[in-house]
Amino acid sequence: MANEVNQSNEVKFATEQQMVFMSNLGIKFDADITLEAASSLISEKVQKMEERAERLAAPASEDQKKFMDKHGFEYSPEISNGEAIKAIRGIIADKKIEANKPATEKQIKYLVDRGIEFNDDIRKGQASYLIYKYEKELEANRSLPATENQKQKLSKHKIEFDETLTKGQAYDLIKDLQKHINEQRSLPPTEKQLELMEKRHLPIKENMTRGEASDAIRADNYKKFVITENQKKALEKYGIDIPENATKKDVSKLIGEAKKFDAITKYKEDPSRKLTANDFYKKEAQKQLNTGVVLDDTKICKKMLVAGLSSSEVMSAIANNSPVNTFTRARDIVTKTAMLPSVKKVVAQLDNARGR
Repeated sequence: MANEVNQSNEVKFATEQQMVFMSNLGIKFDADITLEAASSLISEKVQKMEERAERLAAPASEDQKKFMDKHGFEYSPEISNGEAIKAIRGIIADKKIEANKPATEKQIKYLVDRGIEFNDDIRKGQASYLIYKYEKELEANRSLPATENQKQKLSKHKIEFDETLTKGQAYDLIKDLQKHINEQRSLPPTEKQLELMEKRHLPIKENMTRGEASDAIRADNYKKFVITENQKKALEKYGIDIPENATKKDVSKLIGEAKKFDAITKYKEDPSRKLTANDFYKKEAQKQLNTGVVLDDTKICKKMLVAGLSSSEVMSAIANNSPVNTFTRARDIVTKTAMLPSVKKVVAQLDNARGR
Protein backbone atom coordinates (compact mmCIF):
# COMPACT_ATOMS: atom_id res chain seq x y z
CA MET A 1 0.00 0.00 0.00
CA ALA A 2 2.82 2.43 0.91
CA ASN A 3 4.57 1.70 -2.41
CA GLU A 4 1.37 2.59 -4.28
CA VAL A 5 1.20 6.00 -2.48
CA ASN A 6 4.87 6.74 -3.26
CA GLN A 7 4.35 5.91 -6.94
CA SER A 8 1.29 8.18 -7.15
CA ASN A 9 3.19 11.10 -5.52
CA GLU A 10 6.25 10.70 -7.78
CA VAL A 11 6.84 13.74 -10.03
CA LYS A 12 6.52 12.94 -13.71
CA PHE A 13 8.70 15.10 -15.96
CA ALA A 14 7.87 16.11 -19.54
CA THR A 15 8.74 13.57 -22.17
CA GLU A 16 11.41 14.14 -24.78
CA GLN A 17 8.69 14.24 -27.43
CA GLN A 18 6.91 17.05 -25.57
CA MET A 19 10.13 19.05 -25.27
CA VAL A 20 10.85 18.74 -28.99
CA PHE A 21 7.28 19.75 -29.81
CA MET A 22 7.46 22.79 -27.50
CA SER A 23 10.75 23.87 -29.06
CA ASN A 24 9.24 23.61 -32.53
CA LEU A 25 6.31 25.73 -31.37
CA GLY A 26 8.66 28.37 -29.93
CA ILE A 27 7.56 27.79 -26.34
CA LYS A 28 10.04 28.73 -23.64
CA PHE A 29 10.30 26.19 -20.78
CA ASP A 30 12.57 25.04 -17.93
CA ALA A 31 14.61 21.85 -18.24
CA ASP A 32 12.77 20.28 -15.25
CA ILE A 33 9.23 21.08 -16.52
CA THR A 34 6.63 18.51 -15.53
CA LEU A 35 4.57 16.45 -17.92
CA GLU A 36 1.38 18.18 -16.77
CA ALA A 37 2.83 21.70 -17.21
CA ALA A 38 4.18 20.82 -20.66
CA SER A 39 0.79 19.49 -21.71
CA SER A 40 -0.86 22.72 -20.51
CA LEU A 41 1.61 24.94 -22.42
CA ILE A 42 1.22 22.89 -25.59
CA SER A 43 -2.58 22.99 -25.39
CA GLU A 44 -2.56 26.76 -24.80
CA LYS A 45 -0.17 27.38 -27.72
CA VAL A 46 -2.11 25.17 -30.13
CA GLN A 47 -5.36 26.87 -29.16
CA LYS A 48 -3.84 30.32 -29.85
CA MET A 49 -2.49 29.11 -33.20
CA GLU A 50 -5.91 27.80 -34.17
CA GLU A 51 -7.55 31.07 -33.14
CA ARG A 52 -4.97 33.05 -35.12
CA ALA A 53 -5.50 30.85 -38.16
CA GLU A 54 -9.23 31.49 -37.94
CA ARG A 55 -8.65 35.26 -37.72
CA LEU A 56 -6.32 35.22 -40.72
CA ALA A 57 -8.77 33.17 -42.74
CA ALA A 58 -11.65 35.52 -41.93
CA PRO A 59 -12.61 38.24 -44.47
CA ALA A 60 -10.53 41.45 -44.44
CA SER A 61 -11.94 44.21 -42.24
CA GLU A 62 -13.41 47.45 -43.60
CA ASP A 63 -10.49 49.42 -42.12
CA GLN A 64 -8.04 47.19 -43.98
CA LYS A 65 -9.92 47.68 -47.24
CA LYS A 66 -10.03 51.46 -46.72
CA PHE A 67 -6.26 51.52 -46.17
CA MET A 68 -5.62 49.50 -49.34
CA ASP A 69 -8.07 51.64 -51.34
CA LYS A 70 -6.39 54.83 -50.13
CA HIS A 71 -3.03 53.63 -51.44
CA GLY A 72 -4.39 52.28 -54.73
CA PHE A 73 -3.79 48.61 -53.94
CA GLU A 74 -5.96 46.29 -56.03
CA TYR A 75 -7.41 43.21 -54.30
CA SER A 76 -10.08 40.58 -54.84
CA PRO A 77 -13.47 40.90 -53.08
CA GLU A 78 -12.71 37.64 -51.22
CA ILE A 79 -9.41 38.84 -49.76
CA SER A 80 -8.79 37.40 -46.29
CA ASN A 81 -7.58 39.17 -43.17
CA GLY A 82 -4.19 37.45 -43.45
CA GLU A 83 -3.76 38.42 -47.10
CA ALA A 84 -4.74 42.00 -46.25
CA ILE A 85 -2.19 42.12 -43.42
CA LYS A 86 0.53 40.95 -45.81
CA ALA A 87 -0.53 43.52 -48.43
CA ILE A 88 -0.60 46.36 -45.89
CA ARG A 89 2.87 45.45 -44.60
CA GLY A 90 4.13 45.60 -48.19
CA ILE A 91 2.51 49.00 -48.73
CA ILE A 92 4.08 50.35 -45.54
CA ALA A 93 7.50 48.98 -46.50
CA ASP A 94 7.24 50.60 -49.95
CA LYS A 95 6.16 53.88 -48.35
CA LYS A 96 9.18 53.83 -46.05
CA ILE A 97 11.52 53.29 -49.01
CA GLU A 98 9.79 56.05 -50.99
CA ALA A 99 9.83 58.44 -48.02
CA ASN A 100 13.61 58.07 -47.72
CA LYS A 101 14.22 59.19 -51.31
CA PRO A 102 15.29 62.82 -51.97
CA ALA A 103 12.42 65.34 -52.00
CA THR A 104 10.96 66.00 -55.46
CA GLU A 105 11.41 69.29 -57.36
CA LYS A 106 7.69 69.90 -56.90
CA GLN A 107 8.02 69.53 -53.10
CA ILE A 108 11.11 71.77 -53.00
CA LYS A 109 9.33 74.44 -55.05
CA TYR A 110 6.27 74.24 -52.77
CA LEU A 111 8.45 74.73 -49.67
CA VAL A 112 10.54 77.53 -51.21
CA ASP A 113 7.51 79.42 -52.59
CA ARG A 114 5.98 79.46 -49.12
CA GLY A 115 9.15 80.30 -47.21
CA ILE A 116 9.23 76.99 -45.32
CA GLU A 117 12.69 76.16 -43.92
CA PHE A 118 14.24 72.77 -44.67
CA ASN A 119 17.61 70.98 -44.68
CA ASP A 120 19.81 70.64 -47.74
CA ASP A 121 19.32 66.86 -47.90
CA ILE A 122 15.58 66.81 -47.17
CA ARG A 123 13.80 63.53 -47.92
CA LYS A 124 10.36 62.96 -49.47
CA GLY A 125 8.80 61.93 -46.17
CA GLN A 126 10.17 64.98 -44.35
CA ALA A 127 8.95 67.27 -47.12
CA SER A 128 5.49 65.67 -47.02
CA TYR A 129 5.30 66.26 -43.26
CA LEU A 130 6.33 69.94 -43.60
CA ILE A 131 3.75 70.46 -46.35
CA TYR A 132 1.06 68.71 -44.28
CA LYS A 133 1.94 70.84 -41.24
CA TYR A 134 1.87 74.03 -43.32
CA GLU A 135 -1.53 73.23 -44.81
CA LYS A 136 -2.93 72.43 -41.37
CA GLU A 137 -1.69 75.82 -40.12
CA LEU A 138 -3.11 77.42 -43.25
CA GLU A 139 -6.48 75.90 -42.48
CA ALA A 140 -6.26 77.36 -38.98
CA ASN A 141 -5.54 80.81 -40.50
CA ARG A 142 -8.54 80.81 -42.82
CA SER A 143 -10.18 83.54 -40.74
CA LEU A 144 -7.30 86.01 -41.31
CA PRO A 145 -7.71 88.80 -43.93
CA ALA A 146 -7.14 87.80 -47.58
CA THR A 147 -3.68 88.55 -49.01
CA GLU A 148 -3.03 91.15 -51.72
CA ASN A 149 -2.07 88.40 -54.16
CA GLN A 150 -5.42 86.70 -53.61
CA LYS A 151 -7.31 89.97 -54.13
CA GLN A 152 -5.36 90.76 -57.29
CA LYS A 153 -6.13 87.35 -58.78
CA LEU A 154 -9.85 87.74 -58.03
CA SER A 155 -9.89 91.26 -59.46
CA LYS A 156 -8.09 90.10 -62.61
CA HIS A 157 -10.92 87.66 -63.30
CA LYS A 158 -13.58 90.24 -62.33
CA ILE A 159 -14.77 88.36 -59.26
CA GLU A 160 -16.42 90.75 -56.81
CA PHE A 161 -15.56 90.69 -53.09
CA ASP A 162 -15.74 93.04 -50.13
CA GLU A 163 -13.02 94.22 -47.75
CA THR A 164 -14.04 91.69 -45.09
CA LEU A 165 -12.86 88.83 -47.35
CA THR A 166 -10.84 86.23 -45.42
CA LYS A 167 -7.98 84.03 -46.59
CA GLY A 168 -10.20 80.97 -46.48
CA GLN A 169 -12.98 82.60 -48.49
CA ALA A 170 -10.49 83.87 -51.08
CA TYR A 171 -8.90 80.42 -51.32
CA ASP A 172 -12.31 78.83 -51.97
CA LEU A 173 -13.19 81.44 -54.62
CA ILE A 174 -9.86 80.94 -56.41
CA LYS A 175 -10.26 77.15 -56.23
CA ASP A 176 -13.74 77.43 -57.80
CA LEU A 177 -12.35 79.80 -60.42
CA GLN A 178 -9.61 77.35 -61.41
CA LYS A 179 -12.15 74.53 -61.57
CA HIS A 180 -14.34 76.63 -63.87
CA ILE A 181 -11.35 77.48 -66.10
CA ASN A 182 -10.38 73.81 -66.36
CA GLU A 183 -13.96 72.85 -67.23
CA GLN A 184 -14.12 75.53 -69.95
CA ARG A 185 -10.77 74.43 -71.38
CA SER A 186 -12.04 70.85 -71.73
CA LEU A 187 -14.97 71.93 -73.95
CA PRO A 188 -14.80 71.82 -77.78
CA PRO A 189 -13.29 74.91 -79.50
CA THR A 190 -15.56 77.87 -80.17
CA GLU A 191 -16.52 78.87 -83.71
CA LYS A 192 -14.42 82.01 -83.33
CA GLN A 193 -11.36 79.93 -82.37
CA LEU A 194 -11.81 77.57 -85.32
CA GLU A 195 -12.25 80.45 -87.77
CA LEU A 196 -9.11 82.15 -86.47
CA MET A 197 -7.08 78.94 -86.65
CA GLU A 198 -8.22 78.29 -90.23
CA LYS A 199 -7.34 81.86 -91.17
CA ARG A 200 -3.83 81.46 -89.74
CA HIS A 201 -3.45 77.95 -91.23
CA LEU A 202 -2.95 76.42 -87.79
CA PRO A 203 -3.47 72.62 -87.56
CA ILE A 204 -6.79 71.58 -86.04
CA LYS A 205 -6.50 68.19 -84.35
CA GLU A 206 -9.32 65.71 -84.02
CA ASN A 207 -11.07 66.04 -80.64
CA MET A 208 -9.16 69.25 -79.94
CA THR A 209 -10.29 71.04 -76.77
CA ARG A 210 -10.97 74.73 -76.24
CA GLY A 211 -7.87 74.95 -74.05
CA GLU A 212 -5.64 73.39 -76.73
CA ALA A 213 -7.04 75.77 -79.34
CA SER A 214 -6.40 78.71 -77.01
CA ASP A 215 -2.80 77.57 -76.42
CA ALA A 216 -2.19 77.18 -80.16
CA ILE A 217 -3.55 80.66 -80.91
CA ARG A 218 -1.57 82.21 -78.06
CA ALA A 219 1.64 80.55 -79.25
CA ASP A 220 0.98 81.85 -82.76
CA ASN A 221 0.47 85.36 -81.38
CA TYR A 222 4.04 85.33 -80.06
CA LYS A 223 5.45 83.74 -83.14
CA LYS A 224 7.50 86.00 -85.40
CA PHE A 225 8.56 84.61 -88.70
CA VAL A 226 10.86 87.30 -90.11
CA ILE A 227 14.41 87.57 -88.75
CA THR A 228 15.71 91.16 -88.93
CA GLU A 229 18.92 92.27 -90.64
CA ASN A 230 20.44 93.26 -87.30
CA GLN A 231 19.74 89.78 -85.97
CA LYS A 232 21.39 88.23 -89.01
CA LYS A 233 24.52 90.35 -88.37
CA ALA A 234 24.55 89.31 -84.71
CA LEU A 235 24.19 85.65 -85.66
CA GLU A 236 27.17 85.98 -87.96
CA LYS A 237 29.20 87.89 -85.35
CA TYR A 238 28.74 85.24 -82.66
CA GLY A 239 28.86 82.29 -85.04
CA ILE A 240 25.40 81.06 -84.07
CA ASP A 241 23.79 78.30 -86.11
CA ILE A 242 20.03 78.56 -85.83
CA PRO A 243 17.67 75.55 -86.04
CA GLU A 244 15.33 75.13 -88.98
CA ASN A 245 12.11 77.18 -88.75
CA ALA A 246 13.57 79.33 -85.95
CA THR A 247 11.40 82.35 -85.15
CA LYS A 248 12.43 85.90 -84.43
CA LYS A 249 11.84 85.21 -80.76
CA ASP A 250 14.05 82.10 -80.89
CA VAL A 251 16.86 84.06 -82.54
CA SER A 252 16.53 86.92 -80.06
CA LYS A 253 17.00 84.47 -77.18
CA LEU A 254 20.08 82.87 -78.77
CA ILE A 255 21.67 86.26 -79.40
CA GLY A 256 20.95 87.40 -75.85
CA GLU A 257 22.61 84.31 -74.43
CA ALA A 258 25.63 84.75 -76.73
CA LYS A 259 26.04 88.40 -75.68
CA LYS A 260 26.03 87.45 -72.00
CA PHE A 261 28.54 84.63 -72.52
CA ASP A 262 30.72 87.08 -74.46
CA ALA A 263 30.54 89.66 -71.65
CA ILE A 264 31.59 87.01 -69.11
CA THR A 265 34.55 85.71 -71.13
CA LYS A 266 35.81 89.25 -71.83
CA TYR A 267 35.35 90.53 -68.27
CA LYS A 268 38.40 92.15 -66.64
CA GLU A 269 38.45 93.26 -63.02
CA ASP A 270 39.24 96.93 -62.40
CA PRO A 271 41.31 97.20 -59.17
CA SER A 272 40.69 100.92 -58.98
CA ARG A 273 36.97 100.62 -58.26
CA LYS A 274 34.74 98.71 -55.88
CA LEU A 275 33.48 95.32 -57.07
CA THR A 276 29.76 95.52 -57.87
CA ALA A 277 27.28 92.66 -57.74
CA ASN A 278 27.40 92.46 -61.56
CA ASP A 279 31.21 92.34 -61.46
CA PHE A 280 31.12 89.64 -58.77
CA TYR A 281 28.83 87.48 -60.89
CA LYS A 282 30.89 87.86 -64.08
CA LYS A 283 34.11 87.14 -62.20
CA GLU A 284 32.79 83.90 -60.67
CA ALA A 285 31.09 82.84 -63.92
CA GLN A 286 34.35 83.39 -65.79
CA LYS A 287 36.19 81.16 -63.31
CA GLN A 288 33.68 78.37 -63.90
CA LEU A 289 33.86 78.62 -67.69
CA ASN A 290 37.67 78.73 -67.63
CA THR A 291 37.73 75.42 -65.75
CA GLY A 292 35.53 73.82 -68.41
CA VAL A 293 32.50 73.20 -66.19
CA VAL A 294 28.88 73.99 -66.98
CA LEU A 295 27.82 77.39 -65.69
CA ASP A 296 26.19 76.88 -62.27
CA ASP A 297 24.29 79.95 -61.02
CA THR A 298 23.38 78.26 -57.74
CA LYS A 299 27.05 77.99 -56.72
CA ILE A 300 27.67 81.61 -57.73
CA CYS A 301 24.57 82.69 -55.80
CA LYS A 302 25.83 80.94 -52.64
CA LYS A 303 29.23 82.65 -52.90
CA MET A 304 27.62 86.06 -53.37
CA LEU A 305 25.28 85.66 -50.38
CA VAL A 306 28.00 84.49 -47.97
CA ALA A 307 30.19 87.37 -49.24
CA GLY A 308 27.61 89.75 -47.77
CA LEU A 309 25.62 90.81 -50.85
CA SER A 310 21.87 91.20 -50.33
CA SER A 311 19.34 88.86 -51.89
CA SER A 312 18.02 91.63 -54.16
CA GLU A 313 21.53 92.47 -55.41
CA VAL A 314 22.27 88.81 -56.12
CA MET A 315 18.95 88.26 -57.88
CA SER A 316 19.45 91.31 -60.12
CA ALA A 317 23.02 90.30 -60.94
CA ILE A 318 21.97 86.78 -61.99
CA ALA A 319 18.95 88.03 -63.95
CA ASN A 320 21.00 90.69 -65.77
CA ASN A 321 24.11 88.65 -66.53
CA SER A 322 23.24 84.95 -66.59
CA PRO A 323 23.09 83.38 -70.06
CA VAL A 324 21.25 80.34 -68.70
CA ASN A 325 18.55 81.69 -66.35
CA THR A 326 15.63 84.12 -66.58
CA PHE A 327 14.54 86.64 -63.93
CA THR A 328 11.93 84.21 -62.54
CA ARG A 329 14.49 81.42 -62.30
CA ALA A 330 17.01 83.81 -60.71
CA ARG A 331 14.47 84.67 -58.02
CA ASP A 332 13.84 80.99 -57.29
CA ILE A 333 17.58 80.26 -57.09
CA VAL A 334 18.21 83.10 -54.63
CA THR A 335 15.19 82.20 -52.48
CA LYS A 336 16.16 78.54 -52.26
CA THR A 337 19.87 79.20 -51.68
CA ALA A 338 19.19 81.82 -48.98
CA MET A 339 17.25 79.17 -47.00
CA LEU A 340 20.15 76.72 -46.87
CA PRO A 341 21.31 76.36 -43.24
CA SER A 342 24.96 76.94 -44.15
CA VAL A 343 24.09 80.20 -45.94
CA LYS A 344 21.66 81.41 -43.28
CA LYS A 345 24.29 80.93 -40.60
CA VAL A 346 26.90 83.06 -42.39
CA VAL A 347 24.37 85.76 -43.31
CA ALA A 348 23.21 85.95 -39.68
CA GLN A 349 26.82 86.35 -38.51
CA LEU A 350 27.36 89.14 -41.04
CA ASP A 351 24.18 90.89 -39.92
CA ASN A 352 25.26 90.68 -36.26
CA ALA A 353 28.66 92.08 -37.13
CA ARG A 354 26.96 95.00 -38.90
CA GLY A 355 24.71 95.55 -35.91
CA ARG A 356 21.48 94.79 -37.77
